[in-house]
Amino acid sequence: MSRVFQHDAELIATGYLSREVAGAAELAVHVSVANAGVSKTLVTFQWRGQPHRLGFDLHIPWESAEGWLPGLVSIGLDDVRVGKVEFWLNIPHAKRDKDSE
Repeated sequence: MSRVFQHDAELIATGYLSREVAGAAELAVHVSVANAGVSKTLVTFQWRGQPHRLGFDLHIPWESAEGWLPGLVSIGLDDVRVGKVEFWLNIPHAKRDKDSE
């Protein structure tokens, strides 16, 4: 349904909240990814019953091994976690220059 309001929205995971959220309530979204840094891990916004785009910048250290890293998005309401979505982030193998070895 979010594509109706935001045409480029892409569904990558779903989850349910443990209770209803009233309009104009302030939600807090926290993102964490193992072995990665997030520039701003916690973002708050006012819920108005519409999709809301949030952006998070991930910083993956160059020495990270390739493979899948677990991540978590948590939703909070009044300092209580009311939902979460677990996901996996794939880190591809980086090509290295022969000069850098």
